[in-house]
Amino acid sequence: VFKIVLLGDAGSGKSSLRSHFLYNTFSQSYTRTTTPDFIATYVSLDSTLTAVQLWDTDGSARDLTVATSLCMDADGIALVYDASNASSLYALERHAALVNRVVSSQARPVPVLLVQNKSDCSSEVGEKEAMDFCACLPG
Repeated sequence: VFKIVLLGDAGSGKSSLRSHFLYNTFSQSYTRTTTPDFIATYVSLDSTLTAVQLWDTDGSARDLTVATSLCMDADGIALVYDASNASSLYALERHAALVNRVVSSQARPVPVLLVQNKSDCSSEVGEKEAMDFCACLPG
């Protein structure tokens, strides 16, 4: 089972991203995630059917303890920000600090991705800002 954890500010679109990936659907309505949860699916990797868990978190500061435990055994971490809200990129700093601590304590490498969401909206975040942020991520 591959465990992928989605981290980011509340409203950055983590749940929508997960729904789009799993079901190819998108909802205009916003329902805040209140507790971390996962949806499991199977994907084909190198012609092998592989179980994947996509974990969604609530994005609040109080969620950092839960996020830490979720990331401890993650196979991948996606830091998600809203392209139309620059503060959502800067809010990822607390998640990046958590990820740096967790990933550096792991015996195996854990891929960390920066994901720009809502790119169809008017962007407040430039490519340079995103690239500068990536410099603080592990790996």
